[in-house]
Amino acid sequence: MMRAEQRKQEAVETAADLALRRLKGERGGDAARFLRQFYDHVPPEDIVGRSSDELYGAALSLWRFAETRPGGRAKLRVINPRLEEHGWRSSRTVIEIVNDDMPFLVDTVTAALAEMAIEVLLVIHPVLDLRRADDGRALELPDGP
Repeated sequence: MMRAEQRKQEAVETAADLALRRLKGERGGDAARFLRQFYDHVPPEDIVGRSSDELYGAALSLWRFAETRPGGRAKLRVINPRLEEHGWRSSRTVIEIVNDDMPFLVDTVTAALAEMAIEVLLVIHPVLDLRRADDGRALELPDGP
């Protein structure tokens, strides 16, 4: 098991390095920190085998979507990621939700999808301490785990 976890960490670090190189400066540091926290609780089997570009692109897509959000209001989008539009591609439909921490939200959404006979293949549910300005702009993502 340790080997799989090590391979996961290596894959995530390679993707975080992409963020640092491609975005540079503080923006790259914020994106790399987000990427590490985003994948922190994802099982190794859902990470290992994916390219660093895919890991980077998926995380950065959500990071950019989450950059601005008024407090107390959820943001939701359903996308079929395309490289030219979202910076990454997937053959699957992706649901992105950005909101204040709400107990049972993930379970409720997953149950609603199951009720519609929609198979959920992967759930990534980071709870992050993202500090925002009064207008909803992301200000700071402190170091996580």
